[in-house]
Amino acid sequence: MSESVAKHNDPLSTVSDDDEDLFASAYEQPAKTEQKLNHEEPVVQPPPVTAMADINLDDDDQQTDSEPKEISNGAIPTPPTQNSSIPQHSSILNTLESEMNTIDLNDSKFDKEDQSSVKEIDDNLKKEPTTTGIAGMKPLETVPIESHQAELPQPSVTAATTKSSQQPAVITPSQITITIAEPQKIGDGMGSYVVYSVSTRTTLPYFRRQSMTVNRRFSDFLGLHSKLSVKHGPSGRIIPPPPAKSAVGTAKVKMAKDDSIHSMDFLAKRRAALERYLQRTAEHPVLCSDPDFREFLELDTELPRSTSTSALSGAGLKRMFSLFGDTVNKMTFRMEESDPWFESKQQQIEILDTQFRKLYAAVELLIYNRKELSTSLGVLGKGTALIGHDENNVSLSCALSHLAATHEKVEKIYETQANHDFLYLSELLRDYIGMIGAVREAFHERVKCFQNLTTLEQTLTRKQESKAKLELTLKNERPTSPQIDDEIRDLQERSEKAKEDFEKISETIKQEFERFDISRLRDFRNNFLKYMESLLQTQEALIECWETFLPEARSISA
Repeated sequence: MSESVAKHNDPLSTVSDDDEDLFASAYEQPAKTEQKLNHEEPVVQPPPVTAMADINLDDDDQQTDSEPKEISNGAIPTPPTQNSSIPQHSSILNTLESEMNTIDLNDSKFDKEDQSSVKEIDDNLKKEPTTTGIAGMKPLETVPIESHQAELPQPSVTAATTKSSQQPAVITPSQITITIAEPQKIGDGMGSYVVYSVSTRTTLPYFRRQSMTVNRRFSDFLGLHSKLSVKHGPSGRIIPPPPAKSAVGTAKVKMAKDDSIHSMDFLAKRRAALERYLQRTAEHPVLCSDPDFREFLELDTELPRSTSTSALSGAGLKRMFSLFGDTVNKMTFRMEESDPWFESKQQQIEILDTQFRKLYAAVELLIYNRKELSTSLGVLGKGTALIGHDENNVSLSCALSHLAATHEKVEKIYETQANHDFLYLSELLRDYIGMIGAVREAFHERVKCFQNLTTLEQTLTRKQESKAKLELTLKNERPTSPQIDDEIRDLQERSEKAKEDFEKISETIKQEFERFDISRLRDFRNNFLKYMESLLQTQEALIECWETFLPEARSISA
């Protein structure tokens, strides 16, 4: 049957997902359907019931309104197997399905029995005679779904629906992309600093422009992270960490010349790490809309110098004492976890942290050995070139010269692969070791909320006990002080507020952890694919080098 017949003679092939739900709900009312079928004429069948045989419940993603179902080679597609959870209460529907199942999909021409079956079905449905088998089938009358909505039960709001409605919208890289150009060194000596050009392209509505470029220093990135942590950290948000400081690398950049290889390599790695940090922050729906983050990307002037990022500043010392206090608090206070979800996720985080650190150490060793191999091949190539230069045999001398050139090519190939090892594996693992630390911080904020709730409840209990003892002592001779009642009332309100905060931060962490898992799987998948592609390109380049040298080796004459 031609494609045009399939498009125009099968209007039910464009049934949408909502229509399928309505039909499925109609099946859940067997008594009403049975009664409806019994009162109608035996020849004309209800079009919605008949159309269920052509609805593909298992292929919703592929069948859409814009892509009608096609019938190839003149064959009618076999109707999908109905879900066992949908009861079959109509003998007419079973008869129609059995007739449709008798059609041979592998034969483009039907025999007479199949043609008569199809003709009989079409006659029963439309009361219209067919001409020659399938070619004469008329399109079924489309019954508007809106006419049956009053009889269908409304779907109930489940917990999963409520949870998904509370989830903020996910921001994709197509909505905002942040790139950092090559850094520039300003000044000389220890007073110099490096400026990074941050370019942003976005379609999000809360940005004033769709394209913008600003210059930022490394301390500005640290200041941005500090602001976001103070603002969103206590609520359970997972704040992506910025690249770590490197006093040695910074000193080398300040004291080195502009064309120093070591300083340029350090700046290139830091530039890539800062770019990943900004992109990861921008993909967070809450952090991306934060005014401080938008100001960081939009304000085309220098930001106020962030002094809190310095280790010797007052804010730095305060941060050190706060970190020391949190560490002591973690050691002294143990929260008895009652939620199995948090218990399992904490175990998962511990396992991931251990595995990532082991894998990171192995990758670092691989990079070191590959660089050593590259260096050794360079030395070997130079030695081979010297031997070829002193060789009297012309063919052997040419072969040794080509071998030295091949060693130099292989040296560069291994050096490039070592850079890919660092970019696709080492940096990815180091980033997610830092992200696991951010997840732990979010979990610790929940522990602090629980500790605050426990403290308030214990204080409230002591106050109530003190009031009861005081009432027994006074023996109702005079009423207790109203100050005690006010304190108890205030503690009750604070306890209720702390309980709400604890439940809220627990739900927020669950959403944040789900987003963290999705991002982790996506990043690891993309990086592993890129890494495998780089390995394949490396092996192909090595094969090409040695295949090019092989004729030279065979041409050596005795």
